[in-house]
Amino acid sequence: MTRGDGTMGHIVRKVLFVGIGMLIFGSAAPAQPMLNFKRVIVNWPTIELYFSVGCNGNPAYNMTKQDFRITESGEEIRDFTLWCPDPYVRCVCSLSIVADVSGSMRGTALEGAKTHIRTFIDLLDGVLDEATVIAAGTTPVILQRMTTIKPLLYAAVDNLRARGASALHNGILAGLEELRSNGVNQCRGMLVFTDGRDNASNMTAAEIISIANRNRIRIFMIGTGYTVADTEMQMIALLTGGRYYHNPNHGQLAAIYQEINAILFPGFQECVITYNRDCTDGSMRNVELKLQDFCGGSDAKSRTYRAPLDSSWFNLQRLSIGPAACENGSDVVLPLRLEAVPGDSILHAFDLMLRSVEPRRAISKIVIPDESPLAGALLETRTFGDSARVHLLSDVPVTRAGTLVEFHTGVEFVSDSTWFPFTADLREGVISCTGTTVDSGGVLVVPRLLPYIENGREVFLCPASEGTLNANEGFISYLWSTGDTTRSITVINPGEYSVSVVDRHGDTLHSEATMVVNYPERKLRIEADGALKICNGHSRLLTVVGDTAGTKVYWNESRWPTPWLRVSSSGAYWARVVDSHGCVVLTDTVHVAVTDPEVHFNHASPIWHCEGDSVELRVLQEYPKYYWSTGDTTQSITVVGNRKDWGNAYSVFVEDRSGCRSDRQWITVRTYPEHPLLLNPGGRIVVCDDARVEVSGAGEFAGWHWSTGDTSRSVTLSTPGEYVLTATDTNGCSRDTTVDVVPIESLGRPTIGLPQGRTLCADETLTLDGGEGYASWNWSTGDSARYIAVADAGQYFVDVIAYGGCTRRSDTITLRRENLPAIVISPGADTVLCPGDSIQLSAPAGYAAYFWNTQESTSSIWVTRSGTYAVTVVTAGGCENTSLPVSVWIRQDVTPWLQRRADTLFASRGVLSYQWLRDDQPLPGRTQQWLHLTETGRYAVEVIDSCGRRLRSDDLLITTLDVPFAAAETPQLHTYPEPVRDILQLRVEGVHDESYLDVYDLLGRPVLLRRPLHGNVMRVDLSSLPAGVYLLRLMHDRGTIVRRIQKK
Repeated sequence: MTRGDGTMGHIVRKVLFVGIGMLIFGSAAPAQPMLNFKRVIVNWPTIELYFSVGCNGNPAYNMTKQDFRITESGEEIRDFTLWCPDPYVRCVCSLSIVADVSGSMRGTALEGAKTHIRTFIDLLDGVLDEATVIAAGTTPVILQRMTTIKPLLYAAVDNLRARGASALHNGILAGLEELRSNGVNQCRGMLVFTDGRDNASNMTAAEIISIANRNRIRIFMIGTGYTVADTEMQMIALLTGGRYYHNPNHGQLAAIYQEINAILFPGFQECVITYNRDCTDGSMRNVELKLQDFCGGSDAKSRTYRAPLDSSWFNLQRLSIGPAACENGSDVVLPLRLEAVPGDSILHAFDLMLRSVEPRRAISKIVIPDESPLAGALLETRTFGDSARVHLLSDVPVTRAGTLVEFHTGVEFVSDSTWFPFTADLREGVISCTGTTVDSGGVLVVPRLLPYIENGREVFLCPASEGTLNANEGFISYLWSTGDTTRSITVINPGEYSVSVVDRHGDTLHSEATMVVNYPERKLRIEADGALKICNGHSRLLTVVGDTAGTKVYWNESRWPTPWLRVSSSGAYWARVVDSHGCVVLTDTVHVAVTDPEVHFNHASPIWHCEGDSVELRVLQEYPKYYWSTGDTTQSITVVGNRKDWGNAYSVFVEDRSGCRSDRQWITVRTYPEHPLLLNPGGRIVVCDDARVEVSGAGEFAGWHWSTGDTSRSVTLSTPGEYVLTATDTNGCSRDTTVDVVPIESLGRPTIGLPQGRTLCADETLTLDGGEGYASWNWSTGDSARYIAVADAGQYFVDVIAYGGCTRRSDTITLRRENLPAIVISPGADTVLCPGDSIQLSAPAGYAAYFWNTQESTSSIWVTRSGTYAVTVVTAGGCENTSLPVSVWIRQDVTPWLQRRADTLFASRGVLSYQWLRDDQPLPGRTQQWLHLTETGRYAVEVIDSCGRRLRSDDLLITTLDVPFAAAETPQLHTYPEPVRDILQLRVEGVHDESYLDVYDLLGRPVLLRRPLHGNVMRVDLSSLPAGVYLLRLMHDRGTIVRRIQKK
């Protein structure tokens, strides 16, 4: 197959290169590994590392997990998977075939697409390649799920029908999902056949591109139709790594398929390591991939990636120490603060050590404030001179940030402001998505403590929100510019705030002012891509517009931010917008109304009626347009009952004045089962003069009505004529049947019916008919039935008795018998013809007709082709007999074979003459069936076969005469003849231990496995293999040798 040859050629070259590399470089300098770390793919939570490895310049694929060490930002990754391709197996494909079946594809466009798709299916190997077929119409339909069975794929293509709207993007999404869920092969791609128009999808091209790239699926767009919208198709193909082909003709498809394979195949040559991460903190990660102790050395490469950011997925709790300030000679409190409430509102267990740094200061005690969430918690605290330990043993709930623990320490007299640092270390709770981090701090000792507002000179608040301003500690009293006298105050309004304090000396001191500023208020609104009143099956895209820079948008009560929302159902929609400062703005509310026209029928489903009756199906509501499954477009339709369609279903959808269509509504019309109506006697009744006959109806009926006016099951008839019986069952359904009363005088002499003629053939019998409508029959054979079967030649008659007892005799008929001899075709023996010859096959003469299995109808035919032939002859009386078959063969060209036994060559038998050749030159006098070898060289034989054709054997290379082959230092494999027809001769040099031979086809499938090679010479019988190219792999004690051989 074109595709198989195209892709495997690449593998063959690689395999040969590897094999040759082993032979040439096997004894060269020490090997060195080469790691090519190509890229990192983030398919969260899975991280995928793509790389290739070389060993001394040759590709390597035999690595194991023990050969690799992976670290991510200093953390070793131990749980990972490793996959590398098999270099001897081609890259088999999983394909999604998506066909646009919208109304714009009707006619030539869809038929062209179907032709193209069938051609692509032809190119699949039918064994490993797999595909799925998806119809992208108003709603995507998977016509055939992923399969390797090509007839199923062809049947799915035949079922493609163009109608309705185009939801092409939704169809592509269905194809991507099918590949992700059911595609088992490494090389994956999508073929999309379309005119490029989409008018009904709720997916955009950008979303399709994003999903395809996340799953490493390339999309190949094939434009079909008279008018093709190229732009979007080109974008999808380009941005997913595929190609776009505009209206290709049939002859270009094989080349396109090869190009698609060439694009998909390089990914198959890469190894991949995958592992999972769970921290969506938005950080930049550095991944180091190290290949260690492989191929005589090690190599390492690094790449980076950024993790996604979603604070709802991680609960990092941030702690900080201080800072604090105090005057000379006073004690100071150094706080341990929780900077922000974790996402799960839980303060997780931690173990913290606080140490004083030079100049060291003693920590006198540890205090848990009453308002701390640690008050009453399971906690261990301890001081160690200039250090202290706080160990929270279990998780505790937390509702607000603030001070958790107070460390008390003292300071000495200083002549100038001095900073005394304290470091904090976590013994448990390293930085991670659910861990703890702590910032160190210290104490600032000043000659005199001055007041200041700890929040800084400028504080920003969200509009309409409140914040807290804190003054520093160490004063007797506080007086804020607002009149408040507490250390901390709550502020709402923007403006300047300051605090005045009284220190321990009784002096009043004033802080610098802090400016409280509101963040700018964001003006936001919801905007729709159309009217908010939409039709059933349609959708609207809602987007928050305005000052949205740096914000996250949460629609209604959703926990997941998205900048837009596509809606297809009625309801109220709003958004909660959160900016980078944590400020929340609620948008306006919009109301979406979905119009779904109601459809009600004039009957409840199912409707029962009688065979042949009609029923009106009518939509009760009035609309401008109706679309019935029958093709009608009126408000009502009339259907007729047919018991063959016992459960016929009809559907309709409507369109209102605004263009909105309803869902399709169904109603079932069922036909009552029909009961058989019989008469006894029935049909024609032959009567004597003045005879009276009682006729009765039979069947499952409740009412009876005769054309005579009688309403009973039975009536007595005497007058000639036709009578009708109408019977009615319990469902009210009626059936009619007739009976014809005929006087015997009007019929003349009875006639015997001969439906099979008057001639008896071989052991057959003939049927005789005594005629219809009589009360009884008396045959000359003694039989008394209307029909009799006879097997003997002779004369026959019948006496018929009408109703009333009168009798009539038929004419006498004569039957004869024909005995056919065996039919022999001449010449009778099976025949072998030379090419171009013909033979006449003849049947015995004298028959009325001849029917050959070649469709010919003469007594003799001429044959020029191999086959089995037979003839059927027919006599004038209609008897027939078929001959035994005869076979005709056309002699084929059979290349003579050569076989060596010691120093003698033998040629195949069954020919007229021989002529031996050495190095293409005839050997005088060498015309026997055998040849004794006296010299080395390239030998062949020419023969004349029984048809007079001159045929030549394959060449046989003779390099030694009765001298054993010396073992070569470098392993070598010699094969001949090339190409080979039946027997492949192998000679191996430089291999001393037992070796094994495998043969593979170009699909990587084994055709001969583990064939041991004993000694240096081997004959391999390949006569059972079809013609083609194969890979010969010899595994020996020193490595592997690969050869490419061609089989005729």
